[in-house]
Amino acid sequence: MCGINGIISDRNELDLKDRIVRMNQSLAHRGPDAQGLFCKDGFGFGHTRLSILDLSENGSQPMISLDSRYVISFNGEVYNFEELRKKVKDYPFKSNTDTEVVLALFSKFGLDMVDTLEGMFAISIFDKVSQVLYLIRDRLGQKPIYYFKNEQGFGFSSEMRALLSSGLIRGELSRQGLENFIATKTVFEPNTILKNIYMVPKASILTFKSGEITIKKYWKPNKSMSKKLRGPYWKVQENVKKLFFESIEKRLISDVPIGAFLSGGIDSSCIVAAMREVSNQTPRTVHVSFNEQEFNESKYAEIIAKKFKTDHVNIRLKPDDFLQSLPDALNSMDHPSNDGCNTYIVSKKTKESGLTVALSGVGGDELFGGYPIFGVSDWFLKSAIMSKTPYEIRHWTLKAISAIAGGSKGEKLAALSKAKSNVFDVYKAFRGSNSSDNEFFKDSKDLYFDKQFSTSHISVLELEHYLNNTLLRDADQMSMANQLEVRAPFLDHDLVEYLISLPNEFKPLKPVKKLLIDSMGNLLPEEIWNRKKKGFVLPMKYWVNHELKQFCKENLMWLAENHVFSSSEMEPWIQSLELKSNPRGYEVWNYVVLGYWLRKNNILS
Repeated sequence: MCGINGIISDRNELDLKDRIVRMNQSLAHRGPDAQGLFCKDGFGFGHTRLSILDLSENGSQPMISLDSRYVISFNGEVYNFEELRKKVKDYPFKSNTDTEVVLALFSKFGLDMVDTLEGMFAISIFDKVSQVLYLIRDRLGQKPIYYFKNEQGFGFSSEMRALLSSGLIRGELSRQGLENFIATKTVFEPNTILKNIYMVPKASILTFKSGEITIKKYWKPNKSMSKKLRGPYWKVQENVKKLFFESIEKRLISDVPIGAFLSGGIDSSCIVAAMREVSNQTPRTVHVSFNEQEFNESKYAEIIAKKFKTDHVNIRLKPDDFLQSLPDALNSMDHPSNDGCNTYIVSKKTKESGLTVALSGVGGDELFGGYPIFGVSDWFLKSAIMSKTPYEIRHWTLKAISAIAGGSKGEKLAALSKAKSNVFDVYKAFRGSNSSDNEFFKDSKDLYFDKQFSTSHISVLELEHYLNNTLLRDADQMSMANQLEVRAPFLDHDLVEYLISLPNEFKPLKPVKKLLIDSMGNLLPEEIWNRKKKGFVLPMKYWVNHELKQFCKENLMWLAENHVFSSSEMEPWIQSLELKSNPRGYEVWNYVVLGYWLRKNNILS
């Protein structure tokens, strides 16, 4: 796992090298083991390396092809690289890395090689003969690539702040990105919180040639919905288990210590169970717990650790611990994030336990119906009251109920009151909060304007939006800040395609994630799956009004003083800090993180 940088500009070679060096230094946390650069004729590549495979110098980047035509700077893991190596067995390999296999494949097959890659990756390849740059992101968007194009040239990187450090673009707040962030607690790709800096969309190839940018999708998960695979149910379970175990096995390839996050929930427990089944190695597991019992799941993690005889570490996180880590967590954010501090803490503690690679359960909720959005959509679209009541009556009824409910629940109901009876509108209302701008969901609207509820519809929307723009962005920026590589077995594209192809009857919503539970057979104890679901969240509704009160107030006031928002917009949030506990603690925290990030990075508003 690494950091990649690049510039195409008419600047002289010495100037280009200086800028690439600065970009590499900005990404040193992503790759502490080595740094490299290649600059020639107005083109420069940079690379910072976190060594996972072939720890020798033979794996250093940027790499140049045997005929010297192609240069590659690569970030990520291609899990099937040993198998793919056989397709180019005549290539004189100097390393045992997936990077060199990708380079050899591209030299022989060109862009057609992308369809053969299994894993998470951000690939940059420059063709010195035709003067064309290719930027390629993995199917699910686990590894990022940000870019800009202006009169100074074209630049790309694994992080936005590295682009700013190049000195070729300055940091300016995007008002559209700001609106998106406040409405949804993130910014949807290809946009970012910064003006004129964009993200290469997932599952896409960006080509930069003769000063022009073209972007082409090479994979879409929704295509699998047309297959409509059938049962019987026992066969579906068998297939899910087989694909999941194969995914786990692929992700255990490493030349450094590897383990798993263990929350005690269904997804992480399945991963640990599968690790024990497919490998003779004792799994190493890490759990983060809290003093606040409402948020503490340590007893469930210990059940799994004991059952599968893992080398288990339980880390108790107190408010003071969080306060001490808070500056580092916030300073590690390349893009502001409401939930990023959660991921930072877990990654930091996992790295301190001695691991360099950890498996994560991200993706399980999206694919097996673990989020409330699945049940809400099912109820809304199937309920006679909701689907057959005239829109105007339904709208005013839900709006009245939302006023009584208040808080975030009231906001969700108020948003749902605007929804028409189709999958897209219900999803947008639930995930898009009060935003009325379809720009944020424009890529999905035409695909999912359907009155029939489908778990696959919701799964694809979750993969496209919440997973892609929040969870995976956080996983990347916060794990890499701690020199930790995070792998996601549920996001194996073969498993994703299979699950998306299944009709509703194979993915019941009660009990939660029944298909996953049934597919694991008797491996999961009933105490794990037969209980109320909890997500891993920090106790912000208490902390923002107590231990973090002054910090929150300072950043909320800064937003008003610097005219990001008006004083009247900020005042209710400031006043909410005086409550004993804050039912809207996470909304407060959203503004606080934004204010801190803008101030820390000197972003012009």
